[in-house]
Amino acid sequence: VVPLEAGEADMRLSAGARLSLRFFASVLPVMPQHEYTVARLAGPPVLVWTDARWEPTLLAPAGVGFVVAFPRPGTAVSADPSLDALREGYDIVHGSAVVPASFMAGFVRRRQQIGQLEILAALVPYISLGARLTNARCLHYVDNTSAVAALAKGYSGSPDSGRLVHAFHATALGLGCACYFEYVRSEANVSDAPSRVDLSGCVWDCGLPGKGLVSYPVPALLPEARDWADRAGEWVLRARRAVE
Repeated sequence: VVPLEAGEADMRLSAGARLSLRFFASVLPVMPQHEYTVARLAGPPVLVWTDARWEPTLLAPAGVGFVVAFPRPGTAVSADPSLDALREGYDIVHGSAVVPASFMAGFVRRRQQIGQLEILAALVPYISLGARLTNARCLHYVDNTSAVAALAKGYSGSPDSGRLVHAFHATALGLGCACYFEYVRSEANVSDAPSRVDLSGCVWDCGLPGKGLVSYPVPALLPEARDWADRAGEWVLRARRAVE
């Protein structure tokens, strides 16, 4: 390390900045053409809720879950759809997955891993549902403010978080999916249950028994341990192959 002279600016790049430059170098050569829509878009967005758990005292300490509500044709636009509107106008699916130790080994060692797991949870429905989210507009709810900030900015200074954020945005790019992130309180996050309980084989009443808000299970796909830190361009191509 060469010490800086008095008054000399530090031009060395941080780990996060280097990771961002590698992201753009990897994505730009395979980036699909971007289309701008100038007309008002009809219909409501797809609603996405994701959550993660980190309980280090358990045998399987990490898990992720998601709930996705797809609006049916003709469903009215609503910023806050009621239970009746969700029941009558949306098809709802959910997924649960345990995050294995082999995947967790790629994280920076720290006592608390919930921030990284929340970012991973946000990625999981997009690689799990693939073509069903092609060209979708998604309103995505997350109950962790640091994860919301990293996903919305597309940047994190932590290398493991940064790789997951880049994998998310490269996947969304490949799917042509536009996502808006919003914070939701934990007690209002419907995806809390599938992140803690294996609901992968259950038709589920969305944690609201008797309300008739039925959700159907779909496989929750995690990145494999060997490829979760891939070059971002590979994530774009992977998503585009899912679309095709």
